[in-house]
Amino acid sequence: MSIRMIAAGSAAMLAVSANAAQAQSNTQELSEVVVTASRAPEPLSATGSAISVVSGETIATSNPGSLVDALRSVPGIDVIENGGPGGTANVRMRGANTGQTLVMIDGIRVNDPTAASGDFEFAMFAPSAIDRIEVLRGPQSALYGSDAMGGVINIITKKGGGPAQFNVRTEAGSYGTVTTQGSMVGSNGPWSYAFTAGGQHSNGFSRYGYRIPSIEAKNPNLESDGFDRIGGSGRIAYDAGEGIRLEAGTVQSFTRAPYDSASADTASSADRLLQTIYGRVGIDSFGGVLTHNVTVSNTHTERSFSQANYPVYSRPRNATLSVSDSWGDSLGAEYQANLKLGTFGTLVYGAKTQTETAQTFNTNILPIVGLMTPVLSKRQDTNSAFALWSVPIGERLSVTLGGRVDDVVDVARFENSTIRFTAPVASRPKPVLATTQASTKACSMVACCCRSPAFPTTSAT
Repeated sequence: MSIRMIAAGSAAMLAVSANAAQAQSNTQELSEVVVTASRAPEPLSATGSAISVVSGETIATSNPGSLVDALRSVPGIDVIENGGPGGTANVRMRGANTGQTLVMIDGIRVNDPTAASGDFEFAMFAPSAIDRIEVLRGPQSALYGSDAMGGVINIITKKGGGPAQFNVRTEAGSYGTVTTQGSMVGSNGPWSYAFTAGGQHSNGFSRYGYRIPSIEAKNPNLESDGFDRIGGSGRIAYDAGEGIRLEAGTVQSFTRAPYDSASADTASSADRLLQTIYGRVGIDSFGGVLTHNVTVSNTHTERSFSQANYPVYSRPRNATLSVSDSWGDSLGAEYQANLKLGTFGTLVYGAKTQTETAQTFNTNILPIVGLMTPVLSKRQDTNSAFALWSVPIGERLSVTLGGRVDDVVDVARFENSTIRFTAPVASRPKPVLATTQASTKACSMVACCCRSPAFPTTSAT
C-alpha cells in the first residue's frame, strides 16, 4: 500500500514538474518585438540588422543612475563622460562620431541642433522615464538619414496598460546622494496612461584636486561639485475603435552640474534642459493590411554654461564670468504607412518635413555686467521621403531594400542618396528569454550603402 502511495505521489510530482517546465518554456519562447530596425513592429529574430534591446526588467533591476549607465552593457557602444555624474556624456557607435548616432525618444528625434556635430547630450535625460531601449548598430541612413550612419538609439518611455499600478522608489548613498522616482501606469476602458517623475541630487566632491594630496594641501577648502537632475514623462493613448488610435506624450528633464577648470577650483556650472512633445494618430484600413500613422512633434533643448576663471574661495580684480546659452528647436511632421503584402513581405513608406532652428548667445557678468548678445541664429528646413521593402524567402532568409531622399531647402537635394540591401542568413532562432539583460541580434548581412554628403544640422555661418 505504501509503495502504491509513493508511486502515485511520485507520478503527481513529475506531472507538476512537467507542467511547470512547459510553462517556463512557454515564457522563455516569447519573441522580443522591436520597432526601430524597420520602423514597424517585428520579431527580434526576424530583423536583418544588428540590434540590442535593454529590457524594462533589466532597467528595473540594475536601477541605472543615468541614461549612459543603462547603455554600458550594450556591445558596439563607446560611452564618453567628462566630469562624472551630471557632466557631459556622449555615445559613439562602431567608430562613428557622436553626431552620426541618431537618438530618438518614442520615435521622435532629439539630437541637438545647436551642438557642433548635431549630437545628443545624454546627461539631459532622466532615467526614471525609460521603459526599454533599442540600439540599432551600423549604417541606418536608408530609413533615418545621414545622421544615423553610426546607428540609432531609440528610448521608449513607459506606456499604460492593465490595472492601475503605482511605484515609488527612494535610495540614498555617500556624498549626500539621494534618488527618488515614481510612476503611475494603467488603463481605463479605451484610455491608457503612464506618468513618471524622478529627481536626483548629490553633494559630490570637487572635480579639481579631489584626492590629490598636493592640491588638497594648497587648497584645503575645495568646493564640492555635485549635481541635480529632475524630470518626468507623460503618455496618454485613446483607442477610438474601428482601427483608430490617438496618442500624445511628453518628456521633460533638467540637469544642473557645477564643474571646474583644469587649473582651478572655479565656480562654473552647466544647466541643460530637454523638452519633447508629440501627438500621433494611427489608422488601420482594409482589415489591418494598411496602417497609417501621422506624427507631429517638437523638441526644445537649452544649454547654459556659466564660465568663471577664478577660484571659489577668492575673486581677483581681473576675474571674469560669462554665460553662454544655446537654444535649439526641432519641429517636425511625419507620415508613415505600413503595407502588408502577404508572401511578398511588407512595405514601409512615408514622408517627413522638419524645421530646425539654432540660437546662441553670450552674456558678460564680470567684470562688467552686459546684455545678452546674439552670436548665431540659423534655420534649416528638410523634406524627406523614405521606403523599405522586406521580402521573406523561406523560413531563414529575408531580403530588404530601402532608400531615402533628403531635400535640404536652399542647401542641396540628395536623390536616391541611400540604398541598402540586407540578406540576413541565420540559423533557426533560439528562444529569447523574457528577462534577458541585453537581448542581442546579429545576422550575416550583405549590404551596399551609397551615402549622401553629410550636411550640418544648422546652416554654415
